[in-house]
Amino acid sequence: MEKNFKKPNIIELAMKHHQVTFAIFGLFLAFGAYSLLTMQRSEDPRIDVKQAVIYALYPGANVQQVEGQVTEKLEEFLFSYEEIDKEDTYSVTREGRSVITIDIHDYVDNEVLDIVWGKIRGGLATFRPALPDGLIGPILNSDFGETTAIIASISSPRHSYAEKKEFLKVLEDQIKVLPKASKINRLGVQPEQLTITLNSERMALYGLSIQQVTRSIQQDNTIRPTGELNSNAFNVPINTNALYASAVQLENQIVY
Repeated sequence: MEKNFKKPNIIELAMKHHQVTFAIFGLFLAFGAYSLLTMQRSEDPRIDVKQAVIYALYPGANVQQVEGQVTEKLEEFLFSYEEIDKEDTYSVTREGRSVITIDIHDYVDNEVLDIVWGKIRGGLATFRPALPDGLIGPILNSDFGETTAIIASISSPRHSYAEKKEFLKVLEDQIKVLPKASKINRLGVQPEQLTITLNSERMALYGLSIQQVTRSIQQDNTIRPTGELNSNAFNVPINTNALYASAVQLENQIVY
């Protein structure tokens, strides 16, 4: 005689043995609450990227010159670091510029990643004399993991750019002391510039040239050592501060 055995139903077993079901549910609920309270979390988590780009500009050089004099030398130097993954490192050479993308091995701990970048950056500065004259760089960019957390802007219709720049310095000094502040970048700052307009007729009357005016401004707009105050206990240098502090001082400059 054949007997048909009914397969157990999970829902039926859970309802039949509801004490066990409630116990398992309680364990999962307690474990979830504990994980939620103890897990690490951050509004702006740190992202460590084991990749960097090295830029080098060689104005006026063709592709062959950049490849032979810059890219190949940089690659040979970079491959001397055991932390750099040679298989994933590649370069792109074009007229007047070289771009090398380097990768760090996965076994390098993220905690020492900043030390590795600092070592490579210092090595590039030491290796710079071996590269041709007229080269701009090489510059190492390893800040791909940085994210902008807060963007603050200042504006005022009744203050000049110079006054807003001074207020921006005060604001930066307040932000720098915050423990969570990392890097501060300025955007939209207008560079200060003075335009000097010369009267050619009066210059011809006094026999002055543009070179004489320029030389006079350069010589007087400087800080000069004028002596020193000596005593048995200390020596104090005395400097004459002749830097222009306003446009009025430049207007009153004596040329000749």
